[in-house]
Amino acid sequence: MLRKMRNTVLLTALLVMIAALLGGCMYPEEKKLENQIPSEFYLEATQKAVEQFQKDTGVLPIATKDINTP
Repeated sequence: MLRKMRNTVLLTALLVMIAALLGGCMYPEEKKLENQIPSEFYLEATQKAVEQFQKDTGVLPIATKDINTP
């Protein structure tokens, strides 16, 4: 009985270690750092959008709220 329980514990520990090791291999490609779009791209795209909005409307895209607005 004791030997069977020991084998079960060892098998469980082995399976947990294998799962932990394989989990790193399954990390999504799009989440890896080398596959990320640099923040400079977003900064430039946002700046261009703000400039285009100002050119089209004559004002900056800023929403002003009443002083009583929470």
